[in-house]
Amino acid sequence: MLNSSRSPRLGCWLLLIVALIVLLVLGYKAVRLWPHVSALLNRAEALRTLIGADVASLSPADMARIRAQLGDTREDLQAIRQEIGFLLPLIERLGWVPRIGHDLAAAPALLETGIHLCDAGWWGLLGLEPLMETLSKPIQQLGQTTLEAALPVLVVSRPRFAEAEAALAQANKAWSRLDGRVLSPRLAEWKARLDQYLPLLYGATRLAQVAPDLLGQGQPVNYLILAQNNHELRPTGGFISGAGMMQFSAGKIVTMTFQDSYAVDAQCDLGAHPPPPEPLREYIWAPALMFRDANWSPDFPTSAAVMTSIYRLCRGVQADGVIAFDLDGVANLLRGLGSVQPEGYPEAVTADTFLQYVAQYWANPLHALDTAEQETGEWWLRRKDFMADLLQAALRRITTAPQSINVPQFGLTMLQSLRSKHLLVYLRNPAAAHVLSDMSWDGALRPWDGDYCLIADANVGFRKVNPHIQQHMNYQVDLSPDSPPRAMLTLYYQNKSTGTQECIAGSYYDDTYQEMMQGCYWDYVRVYVPRGSRLLAVEGSDLAPGITEDEGKTVFSAFLVLAPGASRTLTFHYELPSSVFPQGEGVRSYRLLLQKQAGTFNIPVQVSISGRLLLLDPSQSDVWTTDEAGRVYFALDSDIRLTWVEPGARETPAVWMTAILGLAGLAMILVGLGIFYRGLTTKTQRHKEQE
Repeated sequence: MLNSSRSPRLGCWLLLIVALIVLLVLGYKAVRLWPHVSALLNRAEALRTLIGADVASLSPADMARIRAQLGDTREDLQAIRQEIGFLLPLIERLGWVPRIGHDLAAAPALLETGIHLCDAGWWGLLGLEPLMETLSKPIQQLGQTTLEAALPVLVVSRPRFAEAEAALAQANKAWSRLDGRVLSPRLAEWKARLDQYLPLLYGATRLAQVAPDLLGQGQPVNYLILAQNNHELRPTGGFISGAGMMQFSAGKIVTMTFQDSYAVDAQCDLGAHPPPPEPLREYIWAPALMFRDANWSPDFPTSAAVMTSIYRLCRGVQADGVIAFDLDGVANLLRGLGSVQPEGYPEAVTADTFLQYVAQYWANPLHALDTAEQETGEWWLRRKDFMADLLQAALRRITTAPQSINVPQFGLTMLQSLRSKHLLVYLRNPAAAHVLSDMSWDGALRPWDGDYCLIADANVGFRKVNPHIQQHMNYQVDLSPDSPPRAMLTLYYQNKSTGTQECIAGSYYDDTYQEMMQGCYWDYVRVYVPRGSRLLAVEGSDLAPGITEDEGKTVFSAFLVLAPGASRTLTFHYELPSSVFPQGEGVRSYRLLLQKQAGTFNIPVQVSISGRLLLLDPSQSDVWTTDEAGRVYFALDSDIRLTWVEPGARETPAVWMTAILGLAGLAMILVGLGIFYRGLTTKTQRHKEQE
């Protein structure tokens, strides 16, 4: 009876001993973790100070110090993971904890991501250090061009960049386990930021590995350079006004030429050209598909293949890639380089003065010496010399004097041009082409399993009027459950140029470039939508609409002529395939991809969803809602992917299941302890009564 009366006390002592053991273990772990945590905090401040300096001023020695810091950080993070490894599976299941649960559950993925990012940074810097040392030396000291000297260094660094790529792949795998929609605002902001940087870093390491091949290691490579004038908008960015060929061999530029696009067509028989697309035949009376019009497909890889084919036909040179700049892309290039001095010109050119000089030297080419020569055709041959001379001067500076360039600023401006499609790159090298496709830098129409829309405007009026065309779009989707999904796309155009109200089609040249920018706007409009969409009606078109298929999409076309000062609303009503938002159980989201046409600039867009209660995914950081109806507004400065979710769909079933099971388990334990304690108390009471 004595032992039975002491059973409750014994149970309490056992619980107390277990609690003390747990506290001792946690204390022991805390003591072992503190040196690593303290070192991480101190090192984070040192890294912030070192990296916060001007990145362009970092020497190879500075990069070596950063690499050493990353190595030490990796060791501390690895040590922390080893110490608390037994707790990580439990921590991942704490999403049900109020307010901080999702951040706690994210800790294991954050820890693993940090370890792999340190690995990637260590290997990447190890590959960059000798490259930066080579690029920092003047050409006189190297005894050859900078790219020639950099080529063998890139070959040696290939395995290091491959290690960095593998580490970034592991980091991305861990990072993808996080759901930014359920994290705290601060952590969600960091996730959105790293979501942007990780693909860039991954793509850079992959391109660094193929860079020797792209610079002509083993065999020469040829690149077709295009100047696209987006003042005369065409599907891939603008009318092809000029073309050049640049050949690399072992990192050295062997040849670099640039000429008027008309000169390319003049060097081969008209009958050898492909037949023109029907709209070009009808609206600009094209007898064949000329090189200058070969960018008719808004899918840049498709147009690039056509352009390289025609160039090979006319010039006898096979291009291994196509690099296309529009006028905004050239301005961004100058922002990255600073001022550029074309050979023979009296003044340097900057991003701010670039368009001024384009107009000036278009009307009065530097090498067209007098009026008599202009009257005999000298002006026609020389009117685009300035662009050719400017691009050649910029390329010479990039390839021979990179130490004179602010590399971070140059890189950021080029990334912005790629992102906003003012610079397009097509490469035949399969590995490089895959990277460009993954980064959406190749101007391709993207496959997409949700809703999709691309507007491709083509200026077929021989006028440089697009800078004076104001445009915005309104996209409304009805997802009512009792009918197929329907869309209404409204495009608004306003011609703010000056000139006569009488619009007579024809090709002619005014005395100045500014006059060429005024006048009527002839626009052939194509709307690319999901394959299987059914056109219901078009309002505002001057001609009957067309329906075709292209690049796996259904295409609706229309045509309008807009006089100076006039405006027009063009509206497409169509039925979407049910696959964009399938009915039935388990439907959680509606996804829309809006692709930006190359050469356009920040077109205002409004999107609204009706017929079903859906909320914009809060992780969409580049858009915003302005009213209770959920209308979304943004500027289309790059491809935009949008997702709407059903209310309550932000939590994944696995998280809720874990929470329910966890709470149920805790309740069962408490109930079990209560029953056990009550049983012991009852038994003790009976013993006392028997005594």
